[in-house]
Formats: sequence, structure tokens, C-alpha cells
Amino acid sequence: MYWKYNNYRLPDEMSFVYTCRAKLDAGGWSTVLLDQKLQGPGGPDGGLDLIEEALQRCPGAQVIVITGYATSESVTRAFAAGAYDLIEKTEVLAALLRLK
Repeated sequence: MYWKYNNYRLPDEMSFVYTCRAKLDAGGWSTVLLDQKLQGPGGPDGGLDLIEEALQRCPGAQVIVITGYATSESVTRAFAAGAYDLIEKTEVLAALLRLK
């Protein structure tokens, strides 16, 4: 099953989470980027729910949360779960990602 967001075709959250777990278990990751809202703007904070699991599956990796929906609560929650950093999605971030 897939869902569409901003004209991108993405797998539903469960198959996405399953795929992420398999990739994390493959090892070798020094940095893990997690989007706060895996299901788009109206969805739950699924990315925040995966921070601790990512750290367990990839010891020593730095987990960075990216979001366009930061609140003081979500920022506090991310860092309490062990996030290394939190980056807000802005036009500058979009430009940086295109360049890298």
C-alpha cells in the first residue's frame, strides 16, 4: 500500500518502518535521519517513536530528527529519547539536501 504526499509516492508507515528496521540492522550507520511525521502533516509523531529503537539497532550512531512541525513538546521528547540534533525543514534545508 502506498500514500501520496507532495506528489511523492511513499509506502505506508508499516512497510516503511519494516524497511527501515531491516536497513538499520544491516549496520554500518553513523548517522540516522528520522522525519518526525512519517505519515505527513496529519499523522502521528512516528519518527520520534523510532529514536530509541534506532539507537539500540545502531549503537554509536547519531540520530537526527528533521521536521516541519516542531513544538516545544516534540523537541523535548526527541532529545529525551536520545536524538543528537533536531533540524527544522526550511527552504535552506531543502536547498542543502538538493546540493548534497
